[in-house]
Amino acid sequence: MDEIGLAMKKLGRNKAPGPDGINGECLKRLWSLAKDDMRRGLRLNAQKSKFFIAGVNTEAKATMAMVLEMQVAAFPVLHLGIPLSSSSLKAADYELIISKISEKVNCWMFILPVKVIRTVTKLCRNFLWSGRTDGRKCPVSWIDCCKKVKEGGLGLLNIKLMKQALMRQNLWDVVRGRNNLWTNWLRLFLNQPGDCWNLRYKASCPWPIKKLLSLKSECYSCVDSNFVWKSDGDGFSVRGTRMCLMDSSPVTDWAVIVWNKFSLPRHKFIAWLTFRNRLATKDRISVFGPRNINMGCIFCRDWREDKDHIFGPWVFFSTIWQLCSDWLGNNCSMISWGDRCSWLISHRFHLNLKRECFFAAFTTAIALTWKYRNDEIFKDKPPDLEQRCKRCQKLAIS
Repeated sequence: MDEIGLAMKKLGRNKAPGPDGINGECLKRLWSLAKDDMRRGLRLNAQKSKFFIAGVNTEAKATMAMVLEMQVAAFPVLHLGIPLSSSSLKAADYELIISKISEKVNCWMFILPVKVIRTVTKLCRNFLWSGRTDGRKCPVSWIDCCKKVKEGGLGLLNIKLMKQALMRQNLWDVVRGRNNLWTNWLRLFLNQPGDCWNLRYKASCPWPIKKLLSLKSECYSCVDSNFVWKSDGDGFSVRGTRMCLMDSSPVTDWAVIVWNKFSLPRHKFIAWLTFRNRLATKDRISVFGPRNINMGCIFCRDWREDKDHIFGPWVFFSTIWQLCSDWLGNNCSMISWGDRCSWLISHRFHLNLKRECFFAAFTTAIALTWKYRNDEIFKDKPPDLEQRCKRCQKLAIS
């Protein structure tokens, strides 16, 4: 009641007029008279109410139900169409939500404008690199991030290509005569019997229909003589069509090292940036940032700091990698970055498990080396080499 009174005080003078014309000013003046009647009217309806209880026996539940004169409810229960449960929900508990989404998706079609897609893509890109929606410089372009993993990307969803694939799916539904609201409405709206490939739009047609039917020539080349979509022998596939629309790139040989089974996700991400040469080393900062920085390595002071030096002959990374390779039973005497990567890719391991452990140790060594390089620069915290080697070994097998 106190909360209702507080909300009433904050109500504007001419706000919330009801059917009887009573506004906020009138309600404020009459509140001292009406609050007692409202308090008496706010009573619990036991016939429409249920209560939930846990941690007691059956006899206690029955006693409480008799005293409260209410039914005992059990989880899961629907609240505003959403299942609620005291434990983790299973996939079957979400069937109602999935069916409602499917009904909305299957009944109609709408095309997102290009500006909306660009804005959504920008938000996703900013969140990937900063964890926020505001902008910042991106070390890797969004197009490269959306490439396949084996092609050096992250395999993220390209919303623009997804839109194009879904538009082709809607056109394919029209061609195949799928019985849904969108297809039936389009046929009635155009009022053109005959082959669906010969459908023509009028000048007065809405722009989504014009956009959809303009794809007929492109889609016709993707259909064989039996009207089966060529990208997937079992029928139309949104994923298969999206992959066909994506520009193919050469397969990278280092992807198997980065995306191994045992490394932590953040270590894989740092290794991915390293292989793409997108870490903020001093040689890259001097190109895109201030020109007057000290280009020397923070540890050895003599060498120019770049990727090949940090993950090559530099003593910190070399020691970690040498100890890990000796620990795993294969002595890798390579010194340079390129030779080590070539050895990992071409070397024949007796067991796939050992191969994955080597990849995990390599990516973990990269991530820890980069972390403690940054600790030395920004936190003035010199790394303990022996402790970091043990940590690298532990993470490689955890």
